[in-house]
Amino acid sequence: MRYTSSLAPVGDERGMVMVIIAIALTMILGFTGLAVDSIRVHNANESLQAAIDSAALAAAIGQRDGGPSQARVMAAQYAAKNTANGYPVSLANEDLELGNWDPKTHTFTPVPASEEASASAIRVIGRLSSARGNPVSLPFMSVLGRNNADVITSATATFGGGLLDMVVLQDVTGSFKNELNQALIADHLLLDCLNERADPDSLFGIDVFTGVATEITPMRQIATDYNQLNMKLNTIQPCGQPLMPKCSGTNQAAGLRAAVDTLKATPPSGARAHRAIVMVSDGEPSCSKKSGSCTSNSQIIADANRVADEAAALDISIFSIYYSGNGAAGSAFLEGLVRGDGFFIAEPQAAALSNALREVCFSMPARLVD
Repeated sequence: MRYTSSLAPVGDERGMVMVIIAIALTMILGFTGLAVDSIRVHNANESLQAAIDSAALAAAIGQRDGGPSQARVMAAQYAAKNTANGYPVSLANEDLELGNWDPKTHTFTPVPASEEASASAIRVIGRLSSARGNPVSLPFMSVLGRNNADVITSATATFGGGLLDMVVLQDVTGSFKNELNQALIADHLLLDCLNERADPDSLFGIDVFTGVATEITPMRQIATDYNQLNMKLNTIQPCGQPLMPKCSGTNQAAGLRAAVDTLKATPPSGARAHRAIVMVSDGEPSCSKKSGSCTSNSQIIADANRVADEAAALDISIFSIYYSGNGAAGSAFLEGLVRGDGFFIAEPQAAALSNALREVCFSMPARLVD
């Protein structure tokens, strides 16, 4: 009987193994090459994104402080401080768009050139592309006909918004009686600005003061209680009127104490909430024995600075808006109460208080939003 074997000759087996090894090595090298090229693209994208983030933040600060021209200059400067794919990051004119950011819909809307001065958000686009002469090369993928890759990324930054918890501290002393309506218009416009620009969870509170202070409303969510907050502002009248504190001097320390307590009574709206007090006052401290809150003007000054230091320790900024039409004697004192990111404005015209409070709204730190 004759037997046959289905086994291939030893030489054939070795040939098949070599073919399999060759195919496996080719696949391994291919996957390795793909991984290396992917890492090159990923690293280029990460470097470009960091540069564009920096440029967008710088542009937002430039727009806030100096307008469109400064925004473009600062964007280009900060982009150029970085490299991506081995090239300095450069921006063309079309890589920067000015517009507005809607925090409720998370939408950026460009504005025409004629409206750029009022824009409050900037979108910067970074490009590594063949058209710009700086694409990411793909040495391993080139064997498959893919020599390079374009990388495009963007960042949007804005200012005057974010998560804000703010107390308006309004002076209602007798000396402010004739100008109070103008101050209240400014307070309303500040609330309007925050409603349009701040994150929906942001909070707003209202306090008034003379020689003593009164809380008009505790912290309320702007997005849900906007109408009620406007109504509360409408209840503010000169001292001695219903629901208002008695006319009893001017004690900014008592007002600041109330404003700090109003903020402390409600948890921050978020871990990154920017908390601030906006004090609108018209004069130097004036101690009245009728208030029972002071013994001298020097005590008010010392107490006000102590409360301001407490606010700063709690990461609460203080903005001091001074209507100086009644005289500039209180200027140094009120300016000295500024803390954190706050600033001081002395305004001799009551009608211009609205511009001062608008500046407060727009001064909030620049931040990336997209």
